[in-house]
Amino acid sequence: PSGDYVFGWAPDSLRIAYVADQNSLGVFELFTSTPGGTENDIVSNLPDPDPLTNPDPDVQNFEWEPNSRLIAYIADQDIDEVFELYVSPSDSNTPNVKVSGTTLDGNGIKELAPVPSGEYAFAWAPNSSRLAFLADRLIDGIDEFELYTNLPDGNNNLRISGPQGNSSQVDDFAWAPNSSLIAYRANQNLITAIDLFTALPNVSSSFQQNSSGLEPGQEVTAFKWSPDSTRLAFISDRAFTRFFRLFTTSPNNSNNVLVSGSIVSTTDVTVFKWSPDSLRIAYVDMLLGGVFELFTTLRDVEPSTLISSSLADDDEEDFAWAPNSSRIAYIADPNIVDDFELFASTRDGDATNVVSGLLVTGGKVIEFKWAPDNSGIGYIANQNTFAVDELFASQPNGSNNTLLSGTLVSGGDVFSFDWVP
Repeated sequence: PSGDYVFGWAPDSLRIAYVADQNSLGVFELFTSTPGGTENDIVSNLPDPDPLTNPDPDVQNFEWEPNSRLIAYIADQDIDEVFELYVSPSDSNTPNVKVSGTTLDGNGIKELAPVPSGEYAFAWAPNSSRLAFLADRLIDGIDEFELYTNLPDGNNNLRISGPQGNSSQVDDFAWAPNSSLIAYRANQNLITAIDLFTALPNVSSSFQQNSSGLEPGQEVTAFKWSPDSTRLAFISDRAFTRFFRLFTTSPNNSNNVLVSGSIVSTTDVTVFKWSPDSLRIAYVDMLLGGVFELFTTLRDVEPSTLISSSLADDDEEDFAWAPNSSRIAYIADPNIVDDFELFASTRDGDATNVVSGLLVTGGKVIEFKWAPDNSGIGYIANQNTFAVDELFASQPNGSNNTLLSGTLVSGGDVFSFDWVP
């Protein structure tokens, strides 16, 4: 009982999709509707429950095609508890095609951790050309998840990851923003090492290794495409000291460089974010003793620039680039221990401003979000009254700090917020 429910707007805002047991009690199917509710259509094509063959068919989750014409969904539509991938027009249940392959002897589409999450490893190409997914299609009872792509009409099913052996599998994947390639992590070369690969989405086994140099027991723990699709950044413990560092590479594995400091550094990089303009990366280094530092670095050369030596945590929510990449905002306590304030620094660390107002004793900033036009930063903090969370906004240089949430009822708090797009 997470309190989160399965629904989502089409990218063009013309329809909304949701999963519900609308037609049959306990059978959760996929529907779409116009915002006014005048056109309500069933999209999935689940069979009637059968106590012998499929007693409890359900749709687990779905994803809109980026151009909003089609919708992909995961369901045990054909075989009980074997969840496969289907595509349908967003306003009709016909035609409805299975795109995860016509034959399936394994366990279906990979469910994301923690299981049972109800979320599965599949994604549309950003240009809507193909669907990618992780599936165990070959041997029932043995988890050997491989990376496949398919046309939305169910044709041209391709395995694009390399050959997997016993106990090897693809862990996760991500489309390049321009849809030209797919990056994925897998123990494809060494059963005890998790490498980073890229592959063409429309050519079988066209993979390229991008994390050369890993030894047994080493791994790539995280990776992200640059927004312009020209480079990949990844965290790995490759090299002899076995600390986790940040590297970047071009998709063809040329100009593979360390960008997070000396190869003999005894710190671990835990999280990172590309700047929206793809020119720099912000990352968090964890020192011995659990101290977190925030750096920025250029995409393909050293040195790094220290932004803060007292970041609140290594949570990705505790730092964020401005939409125009000019500044980075973060929560830190450089002035008073455990009084976590909101700061914004220029990308090269030349100037830093306190964005939050003067905090009451014991106060802290809880979360923040940039305005889409870069004009300000909104944040929740117990700034005026201890243990009372209110909504504020400031300009990035800390001026015009304003309480937005008004007077709260006794015991009241602001829990969440968002900017108007």
